[in-house]
Amino acid sequence: MLYSSEGVKWADGLEFIKDVPVSWDETRTLQVDIGQYIVSARRKGDDWYIGAMSNEEARNLKVPLDFLGDGLYTATIWEDGKEPSSAVKRQITAKSKDKLKLSLASSGGAVVQLKKK
Repeated sequence: MLYSSEGVKWADGLEFIKDVPVSWDETRTLQVDIGQYIVSARRKGDDWYIGAMSNEEARNLKVPLDFLGDGLYTATIWEDGKEPSSAVKRQITAKSKDKLKLSLASSGGAVVQLKKK
């Protein structure tokens, strides 16, 4: 959990927002069902950032990572928590042949940072 110098609790996942680049080398739409959900990925250098969001229906997605280059990546994943303002963070090692499992809450989403090892 992150806190300001005044002791105010910041939102879960703030470290992701602070690390996200403001310009991109490449953008891809990975999955979309108009009006239902979208998963997109953006690349800066060797690192990728994935964003996913859902309509009012909660869903579990399997996102192919075949757009990744060779090698291993550390995937830091922030998914919806039990409360609307919370997020659950987890890390895995991923490669291009993997499928990333994301759980999206109703009207929720997930973000992923994929850093090349």
